[in-house]
Amino acid sequence: MMAGDPIDAKVAQLGRASRRAALLSLIGFIIILVSMGYAAVRLRQLETEKEQLSASISYLRSHTDDLLRTQESVLDFLGGITTAERIRLIDPSVDWSETKKYIIDMPAGPRKTAVLTAILLAWKDLPFSLENHSLASGLDSPHFINVVLANVGITVQKGTDERLSDAMMRQFKKVDSPMPGDLIFYRGNVGSFVMMYIAPGSPLGKGIAVGTLQTGEEVQIVDTAHINTPVYPFIGYFRVPYVKAKASD
Repeated sequence: MMAGDPIDAKVAQLGRASRRAALLSLIGFIIILVSMGYAAVRLRQLETEKEQLSASISYLRSHTDDLLRTQESVLDFLGGITTAERIRLIDPSVDWSETKKYIIDMPAGPRKTAVLTAILLAWKDLPFSLENHSLASGLDSPHFINVVLANVGITVQKGTDERLSDAMMRQFKKVDSPMPGDLIFYRGNVGSFVMMYIAPGSPLGKGIAVGTLQTGEEVQIVDTAHINTPVYPFIGYFRVPYVKAKASD
């Protein structure tokens, strides 16, 4: 057979093709092994992350339950001490059991914080005062609400010679249906009174609220059905934008 025979050339070509195929197969096999190894490692990592996430969720749930129990305990205490010690924190007309449940069921956020802040400040037995505007010396109704709102980052922009209650009604949007933390306004003899809505109440009123309307009355939790509306005509509910203040509600 002569050198350079076409058959020899084909045999050589087939040999080279076979070696390439074998090399590619080996490379492919190695890639598969590496991929399987990576997948196994990643799977173990994901399982570990899942376990850690599950543990974190369980931790948060347990502490959320603890927080809710703490809130309920505080509200129970306030209700009990009001009855036992005759402290004027919760008016006898208020169904505290239903009101407490309504507050506890609120989602966490600045709106709920504002409601709890108002209730706890009412515990301080704050006197009503038209002349003084501090927690130590007394507050009128708009300044009490202003302290509560400031605690959750909401600033009321008051114009020159503008009453604080008028500034609130100008800044906040009037609504038909209130949410806990919204404001209830009544017309007074001098300016307007404002209270914070915290829960539904008697159908004859505008809800359960925190605040005070007259001199000699401490800040307390009342059913607005017992507010003398011919003396203090109802103006409306005003929505407080807690979402804008804290980016969550």
